[in-house]
Amino acid sequence: MMKMTLAITFLVAMAILACGPSATTSDSDPGVSAQPTEKSGPTLLLDEKSAISILQHYLQECLQSWEERWDGPFRTSEYNENNPLSEQEMKLLMNQLMDLASETTGDIAWSASHHGVTEVPFSYTPVRTAIEAETWVVIGPGLESAESQLATAGRWKVYAGHKRADYLDAPARLALQEYNRFLTC
Repeated sequence: MMKMTLAITFLVAMAILACGPSATTSDSDPGVSAQPTEKSGPTLLLDEKSAISILQHYLQECLQSWEERWDGPFRTSEYNENNPLSEQEMKLLMNQLMDLASETTGDIAWSASHHGVTEVPFSYTPVRTAIEAETWVVIGPGLESAESQLATAGRWKVYAGHKRADYLDAPARLALQEYNRFLTC
């Protein structure tokens, strides 16, 4: 008899383990709460809109400093010296670049995607220590070529907590050269 009781207990235990905990409780029990099945990702500091905003403000601030440096004693970039413009051409370019940075013109589909946590360049921090930050890749303004000034999409990298951006491809690099004519970026 003892062997039969142990055998039945063993079989019941195996059945419970095989069926899982849902076999012992019903969904209608008031004391049972449903557990979420989705695993949530990390809490992000930025969203798509705020990542795009970092790039836009960065480029707009580059342009807003042009006025001070146009006739001032400040050095201009080598790119600006090799591609000089008259004051009227410069004002027109400034307006075009401002429109591009604020999504007013151009057929660029601005977007941003989380890229993980990566090391921030030393030039971003005043103490030049290695730090890591949430990183986003932003599709924003770029130029097909410096000569044509035709706008195209460019890929940029921005970091949470920092008001600067890095270019990731040639169109973004060409755009940054235009925004940085007076070394304001």
